Order: sequence, then C-alpha cells, then structure tokens
Amino acid sequence: MVSTASLLEKLCEVAAGHRFDDIADPAALLATLIPDPTGGPLPWLPRIPASIADDARWGPYLTARAQHVTNLANQVRLDTLQAPPPSWAPSDTALPDRLLGDVAVWRAATDVAPEDRHPTGGRAQAGAARHYQDQLDRDLLTATPSLDIAQLRALGQGLDHDPGVPGLARHLALLEDSGTPTWALVARALAEGPLPAERPAAALYWRINQHTPNAAPAGTNAVEPRTDQPPFRPRPEHLRGPSRATGSPRR
Repeated sequence: MVSTASLLEKLCEVAAGHRFDDIADPAALLATLIPDPTGGPLPWLPRIPASIADDARWGPYLTARAQHVTNLANQVRLDTLQAPPPSWAPSDTALPDRLLGDVAVWRAATDVAPEDRHPTGGRAQAGAARHYQDQLDRDLLTATPSLDIAQLRALGQGLDHDPGVPGLARHLALLEDSGTPTWALVARALAEGPLPAERPAAALYWRINQHTPNAAPAGTNAVEPRTDQPPFRPRPEHLRGPSRATGSPRR
C-alpha cells in the first residue's frame, strides 16, 4: 500500500513549476497534471490489467483487440509516410518520419477533423491523453526552426483567434535574428502549463521573457492588438469541445 507521505511527495513533484495562487480551481488544475497509467496499444492508453488479461474468456479477446489497434496504428503511419505532406504539417519544414506518424495516429484516433490545421486538434481534457498531446506539441515546436503567425495560431489554446499573435510573431522574429532558438523558448513556455483563456499571446510572451536574456519588460505592449482592430467576438465554432481522446485509429 502506498503511504500518504509518498502520495503527497508525488503530488508536490507533479505540481512543481506551476502557479496555483491565481487559479480559481487548483484541484482541477492539479488533476490535469497527474499522469494516468499507460502502456496500452496507443501511447496514452492503459494496458490491460493483469487480472483481466489472465482471464480465460476476456484475456484473449482484449489482447486481440489491442493488437488490432496496434495494427491499425501501424497502417496509419505507413499510409502517412507514403502520401504527400498533410495540410497540417509546416510547409517549409520536413518533419521526422516518427513525429509525422505519431501525429497522424493521434489525429486518427481522436477524430481530428481533416480541415483542422492545428496538428493535434482540440485540447484533450485531462490525464494521459493531455500529457501525450502536450508532448506532441512540444516535439512539433522542436522540429520547427522558426515560428511565423500561421504556426503560432496553429498551436491553439486561444492563439488561433488572439489579435496579439502578430506582435508575438514579430518579437520572436527579432529573437531569431539575434540567434536565439525561438522554438525552444516557446516549447519551454508551453511546458509550464495551459495558456489562460484571456490574452494567451500576452501570457506566452511573458513566459518567454522569463527565459530570455535582455528581454523587454514584462509589461510591454508588444503583443497588444492595434487599436484599429475590431474586438474579438466568439463564434459558435470557438465553443466546441475538445476532440475525443480515446479510441482507435480509423481506416
């Protein structure tokens, strides 16, 4: 049996580096940071429990189903690598085959719409799926040498409709010109946790500045929208829920 002290130590480890003082529901945020068991046929799915895998009736059936999911995932990878670059992939960067396949399997398994230009689609709600999606997003950033407006908007988390994104892109371009690897800065900033719903570009700018020598003051208005831009009005599609984060790839 796991002791209470061990559980508290694990929670402190998971919560390290995250701010909870300005969060309305700290427990909900903490719940999204706790990884779920994995080891199943897809990286974010749990393995079959031993007690069920050893069952004479259900063990062989579930093992066969898990193998079927694995076979479908392998076929999705193969089909993706043999096809032209997908519309969600950056046009000026050739992604590694492994990453291209990983994202294709995720999109197929979570039913991301083909027209969704964000590589990993809507945000998974919590648990292992959310952690795996975040890892894919960080891997995509690492594989992209520079970030333009379209690529920043493709990160989602409200950036796709934030009028401050052009200013953030200009700031990143200046950093890139000075020899700073902006993709690494953005990946590190996003690893700190989800961006707030209000002014996510400004929040990302602030996080990046914390890791940038000689950065502009955090209070700068570099990512504020121009005054001649109309205010943001949510449209119905902005209110849609996240993509499903379970299931097997579709053929």
